[in-house]
Amino acid sequence: MSRKERNLNFESKENNFASRMKKYREENKYTDMKLVFGAMTYDAHKIVMEGVSPVVEKMISYNHALEMETIYFDAIDPKIATDLLDFFYTGRIHITPHNASSLYCASRYL
Repeated sequence: MSRKERNLNFESKENNFASRMKKYREENKYTDMKLVFGAMTYDAHKIVMEGVSPVVEKMISYNHALEMETIYFDAIDPKIATDLLDFFYTGRIHITPHNASSLYCASRYL
């Protein structure tokens, strides 16, 4: 790297893209779809969800063709929906003996 070149990293929590997107989801700001886990419904961003996995991307594409804005995850335990959404948005998740089995089962559908 020359003396005129610099790398710029936004690593503080306030400037972190993932943290801001998570905040937008929690505030329902700019959301354009819904995710349903059993009886629990969450607002989300299609662009973020498409980046989660090829399975989710295909589900969004299929639902878009049907002009639907909701994806149902009936096989995923609704008790871990918040943990999963946080993981979708931040790439971080806290695994405990209490949620490990549910997270493993959910990963098979994502």
